[in-house]
Amino acid sequence: VAYHANCISSGMYLTGSAAVAMTPKFAEGLGIQISWMSFFIANSVPCLVLMGTMPLVLYYAYPPEVKSTPEAKELASRKLEAMGPLTRNEKVMLGTFVSCALLWVLGDLFKFMDATTTALVGVTMLLLFGVLDVKKDVITEKAAWDILIWFSTLVMLADQLSAGGMFSWFAASIKPQVQSMNSNVAVICLCLLYYYSHYCFASVTAHVACLYTAFLTLVQAVNGPAQLCAYLFGLLTMLSGGITHYGSGPGVAYFSAGYLPLKSWWALGFLVSLLEVTVIGTVGVVWWKFLGLL
Repeated sequence: VAYHANCISSGMYLTGSAAVAMTPKFAEGLGIQISWMSFFIANSVPCLVLMGTMPLVLYYAYPPEVKSTPEAKELASRKLEAMGPLTRNEKVMLGTFVSCALLWVLGDLFKFMDATTTALVGVTMLLLFGVLDVKKDVITEKAAWDILIWFSTLVMLADQLSAGGMFSWFAASIKPQVQSMNSNVAVICLCLLYYYSHYCFASVTAHVACLYTAFLTLVQAVNGPAQLCAYLFGLLTMLSGGITHYGSGPGVAYFSAGYLPLKSWWALGFLVSLLEVTVIGTVGVVWWKFLGLL
């Protein structure tokens, strides 16, 4: 439940993961604009429905061994009491987090600050107030530097592939096969193929870098709802990370804990994938028609 909730919530926000954060740049190359607010509005309702239904489906499909934990509240209270009141650094961190969340929403809504600038402002505030230490927290944060290096490399690679005509060639090659279909059928097939192709990927970042622009180009080629699919492919990227134990970084961490055997993990992942496809095909379609995206 925790892993799939992580996948769902990461796909609801443009800043939810590095993979989703790459989509505006890729979409911009095809003449499609994605903002933080528009991405959130488009994906919010399907994600909220999934957040409410996914735990119930997994509860009945794989019942927990412990179903009642009355001592949890008392234990949490004791731990909080032992931690004591908020420290100065914790208050600064909390204030910075709230400020960044507001700036992500309002900055995009009123067009005075983009998501990247907001992130830089947040990090700068934490450094100025001493919450983060350059040597201890910044230089040694290997995971963040890995993301930065790979992120920039993948974006540049995708840009050059697009400039070199790779995606146009791919779309032209596939176009005869999908053009014979009804436009709506073609888009549905492309979405399902994009989603379930993640069985071949061990990274959501690699998935979006390899397939996002190519599939969005195909949607445009069949005169499908490209603006909607720009949002949807971002969401599907993160949802698809939950179908296998190697689908994303958090998946490896959860699986290595040893609570679920491999067979059960894959079976439940496929079950949740059916739920996600169903919700997107019903609730999502109604919501997007309401928004005028369909």
